[in-house]
Amino acid sequence: MLIKASARYLSFKNSLFLLVCMTGVALAPSCTRSVKDVADHTVQLDTVLDKANSLLNSGAISRSEKYLDSAYNTIQAPGTYDLWRKYEHKVNFYLLYQRDVEQANIYADSMIRVLEDKSEKYPTEYAKSIFSLSEVLMAQKRYTEAFNSYYRGKTFASKYLDRCDSYEFSYKLGLARYRQDEYLEAIPFLKQSYNEGGSCTANDGFEKTFAARQRNLNTIALCFERTGLPDSAVVYYKKALAFIDANAGRHPDRADFVATAKGVIQGNLGGVYAALNEVGLAEKYLAESIKANDRPMHDLRDAQTAKLKLAALYIKTNKIEASEELLNQLQAYLAAPENNNSPVAEQIRLQFYKIKWNYYDKTLQIPTAYQYALKYHAFQDSIDRVNEGLKDVDMDLIFKDAEQRHKLELLNKDNQLHFGFMIGAVIICILAFIVLTVVWLNLKNSRKLNKKMSDQNKQMQTALNALQQSQDENTRIIKIIAHDLRSPIAATVSIANLLLDQQHLNAEDKEMLEMMKSSNVQSLDMINDLLNINTSIGGLKKERVEIQLLLHECVEMLKFKAEEKNQKIELRSKDQVVCLNREKIWRVVNNLLVNAIKFSPEHSTIDISADTMDDTIQIRIKDQGIGVPDGLQDKLFDMFTDARRMGTAGEKSFGMGLAISQQIVEAHGGKIWFENNPDIGTTFILQLPLRDSGS
Repeated sequence: MLIKASARYLSFKNSLFLLVCMTGVALAPSCTRSVKDVADHTVQLDTVLDKANSLLNSGAISRSEKYLDSAYNTIQAPGTYDLWRKYEHKVNFYLLYQRDVEQANIYADSMIRVLEDKSEKYPTEYAKSIFSLSEVLMAQKRYTEAFNSYYRGKTFASKYLDRCDSYEFSYKLGLARYRQDEYLEAIPFLKQSYNEGGSCTANDGFEKTFAARQRNLNTIALCFERTGLPDSAVVYYKKALAFIDANAGRHPDRADFVATAKGVIQGNLGGVYAALNEVGLAEKYLAESIKANDRPMHDLRDAQTAKLKLAALYIKTNKIEASEELLNQLQAYLAAPENNNSPVAEQIRLQFYKIKWNYYDKTLQIPTAYQYALKYHAFQDSIDRVNEGLKDVDMDLIFKDAEQRHKLELLNKDNQLHFGFMIGAVIICILAFIVLTVVWLNLKNSRKLNKKMSDQNKQMQTALNALQQSQDENTRIIKIIAHDLRSPIAATVSIANLLLDQQHLNAEDKEMLEMMKSSNVQSLDMINDLLNINTSIGGLKKERVEIQLLLHECVEMLKFKAEEKNQKIELRSKDQVVCLNREKIWRVVNNLLVNAIKFSPEHSTIDISADTMDDTIQIRIKDQGIGVPDGLQDKLFDMFTDARRMGTAGEKSFGMGLAISQQIVEAHGGKIWFENNPDIGTTFILQLPLRDSGS
């Protein structure tokens, strides 16, 4: 008998699974992304890439790529993410299905180039691009560069991605360990990836929450199987099946994927049971795996691996005819043109040679068995040459070296930063010295200037004091003169009134007396204005005054004056008590009301109102008069202003009433202003505080 099949049989199944038998997981489109551009066509491309992957899994390789290229040509102005997804698919296609490493390298570069200057906007995609470049470098046997690239991708992912988005990169690091046959070292990465996927939510998509997690459990089981721990492998295969059964109901739209994934795991589990000589269980799970995937739009390649295992089991249990039927099916599959250059098909072909060798050995056809043994070993040697050098690379050492270089770069940046800070500090010190020197010189000059200004201020203060004293003296003299003039003028008005009461006066005498009376009344008004100049808050004696009563008295006193011009005065006021100087405010209201009568036409109405607003009371006196011309508005409250006009009936104005009113109001802590409309008259507003701010 020739040499029996070696333990290398398992190598075929494990490598095959990790490449494509998870229903296109390596090629599957990402279900989520970090940033969505408005120009992208995410939903449309999900459909396109799903169909392309289904065609690949069913063995229609050339048709799959023609379909993908044709579908992309129909997309108007594809966005950044659209192009990136196409390049990612192409990289995996040329690595796994066409073994065209140069084309894969071109598309890996395109993945990075399309995200140029956009790595922080597309962090997940950029990290995947680095890992794709790492896999291309692995295929080119540039292992040191590949692991350095893996480290760069891992560092980027740790910095910019959350726990959920990091699952794929932990898995790929575990896969890199797996390819080096360091299966126990791969398991911690795979478990980490599984746990990271557990932090994802339903909104993160099917790939993260379902496909990736069952894949991790399956790959952990493969690691145990390769390490020679079949019992642990069975435990994790069953965990993977239990995970699928528990979560499949959440994804009814992915029923085909779920069935395919379950079939893959059943085939793996059947292979372990075969190694454990559990023939019944092995045959059951392998048959279920073939039934699940040996059909169009499912994983035909995985179905062939299950057939190889079942054929080997049949040979081992002397079911030669059953094994011969499966081997014929496998031979027809391998004869298809699309399977001539596929890395996955090469693994199937390798194991086909081994099982044919065992078949002919079992049926005592030794020469033919020998020929297949030679084919198997030659093919195995060619595959080993492809992976030559991979096992000799120490990934931990490269990662440590990369980490040390990364720390050194950070240290150099820190040193540069510290040097920059030091230079900055020196510059700041120089500038500070210059500033202090300038400040000292300015301070020296300012002292001289301040002394000069102080002397000038003293001179100005002396002049102001003298001026104020002169002003006070002038005011006192004016008040004395005005006070002394008021009595004789008032007497003259009284005499005029007595003479006017005489019945025998002729018209000419009566007119002269009226003119004398009017002139003296106006003189009295002017004297009263002079006596009210320079009202200050310090000289005010305040009392509690009912505003409504005060306004009523003013209206009653001036009602007869208004009736002379057939005018009406309407009062609207609420009861409100305010602390103020009754005589002074009465003077202000009286002055405003006299002006309203003076500048309003006959038969017009004058409105007086008082309303509270916040902590103030507003007295509004609105007339229907001639308004205030624009040229006089800025001078209206000036003392001795030239902004004087005749009333509508020829009444004279001295131009001091509003200035004195403003002094009185401001001495009470209030304000006075007016609202002017030449078409409808003028409204003067007097605003006084409700609380006594001057006491």
